[in-house]
Amino acid sequence: MMRCQRRWLRDLPVRAIGLLVLFVLVLGSSVLSTIRGGFHTAYGVTEGESSSLAPQALYQKREFRNAANKLLKMSETRRLMAPELKLLSMCYYQVGLEEFKNDKMEQATGMFQAAIKTYPENAYANYMLGMVSESKGDNLDAAAYYHLALQYDASLKDRIAARFETALGKIFLSEIDADLGGGRYTEAQQKLWYVNAYCKDSFKKDLEEKWQKYQAEMAALQLYRQAEQITRLHKENKAAKFLQELTEKYPDTYLAFNAREGLLAAGEKAYIPETGTGYKLSSEWGRTESDHFIVLYQKGMRIATTVKSAEDAILEVLKDLGLSRYPLDKKIKMYLFQDYKTWQEFLRANPDKTIHWAGGFAIPRFAEIYVYVLDKGTDLRKILLPHELTHIIHMHYIGVRKYQPIWLLEGLARCQEKNGLKEAKRLVGDLSDEGMIPLSRLVSMDVRTYSGSVVPIFYAESALLVDVIREKYGQRKILELIHAFAKVNNPQEWIGIGAEKSFESIISEVLGTDTVTLEKMWLKRAGK
Repeated sequence: MMRCQRRWLRDLPVRAIGLLVLFVLVLGSSVLSTIRGGFHTAYGVTEGESSSLAPQALYQKREFRNAANKLLKMSETRRLMAPELKLLSMCYYQVGLEEFKNDKMEQATGMFQAAIKTYPENAYANYMLGMVSESKGDNLDAAAYYHLALQYDASLKDRIAARFETALGKIFLSEIDADLGGGRYTEAQQKLWYVNAYCKDSFKKDLEEKWQKYQAEMAALQLYRQAEQITRLHKENKAAKFLQELTEKYPDTYLAFNAREGLLAAGEKAYIPETGTGYKLSSEWGRTESDHFIVLYQKGMRIATTVKSAEDAILEVLKDLGLSRYPLDKKIKMYLFQDYKTWQEFLRANPDKTIHWAGGFAIPRFAEIYVYVLDKGTDLRKILLPHELTHIIHMHYIGVRKYQPIWLLEGLARCQEKNGLKEAKRLVGDLSDEGMIPLSRLVSMDVRTYSGSVVPIFYAESALLVDVIREKYGQRKILELIHAFAKVNNPQEWIGIGAEKSFESIISEVLGTDTVTLEKMWLKRAGK
């Protein structure tokens, strides 16, 4: 008896350690269960009812979430084999398909992306990401996903060809001119390639025409860049020879138009620069460059902060306009005047080419901005620069020779100013009903021909109109309006009597509403 007690006491530490290990295992199982639950929901796949069936059997029973959870549990103890990864990817795809059918695009996108991350060769997930991208208007992204899908599964050929023939092909061909005019050569090339690869028989004539335009533009671009490089060496006479060759060989290109107007950097001298528009400048100027700008400034100015502000403003404008790409393939030339006095001297020296009340202006065709600096760049950064940069980016996005209504141009630019909307609401809110510009007149005005109090009212009301459209229908509809107005063949029809009828037709087409309803929302935003 005593011997048994001694043996039990001798084994007590071992027994205690065993009990401790058992406790840790039970506790660890609980913790792992909690972690596993969080891991299972990482891609939005929520825990379903427990089942003893294998993942493949669950998948065949269309219990996609349960099958995914089973596979994820297995992945905690060992690396999944290739067939299991493919099955998990298909589970994500099927869940995403359910979300897509329920019009839950964000959740669907997450599922399809998870499917591709798990198994990149999932053709169906790539195809559905193409569908989602197309529904958002990201057509080049959609084409890229469709192309990948076809690489992984040739049986999708007819389905993908149908997407290009019924939608993407037409859209791409209609955008080529705007891309070439805006200097977006890479995008133009990609669109031509996709049309040629997937629906060339359906658009053979248009494709040949656009391809010839693209080739001519690229040949002109080589001459243009050669002239530009020579000009920087201050050999303007040699540069002019390249320009002359460009205009003679490729007279119908967008770059020939620019060359004729003297857009080249021939004026980028470090003393008195010339401008694309032929403005007269006086005094000596300095010159510097940044990532997106060639900055010309009056001697003696300190511009480091201003240049940084300009670069920051580029990113803000792109973000607020909903653009994922910088639409220019060249730097913006920015002329900085040191104060209001020298700015007024410049305006008086160019009375036939400037507007006397302007605090700054942009020439999108030449990618040039003219502004003066106030309070060490503060006002430039907050007001003038974002406004004028919006004009440059807006017009290069759609094509510098395309039509855009003035209310849309100025409304978007005013919205980019710091406190621009706040000031617009305050100004319009203080007006009497009789003091407001009616919507029918606002959309047909050329404010450049006006002066006095009507000018700030026009800018403020245009900003409120853009804001109410963006808030009610989303930024995507603003981009659709930009494209719809760009199709106008005769801009003169949009100024003066009858312009409101054309405005109403596009508002109805893009927004699915009428001008009466839009005007009520606009007046409500204005506090009327």
